[in-house]
Amino acid sequence: MQTLDVKNVEDDFDDTLSKIHDGHVQIVEDGKRVAVMISAEEYKETIKFLNSHNISTGFQ
Repeated sequence: MQTLDVKNVEDDFDDTLSKIHDGHVQIVEDGKRVAVMISAEEYKETIKFLNSHNISTGFQ
């Protein structure tokens, strides 16, 4: 998983989006993880998996 500082993400969002195709992107601010970005396809597959195992996420 690649790690990017939130400032880098703000400065070059297009580059961040291209990195998501290669895997997860962890975003940190002041040394703390604040978010993880995944592709839309991976999100869809994750929700599908969770729903098939009756795990409630609150997301659809």
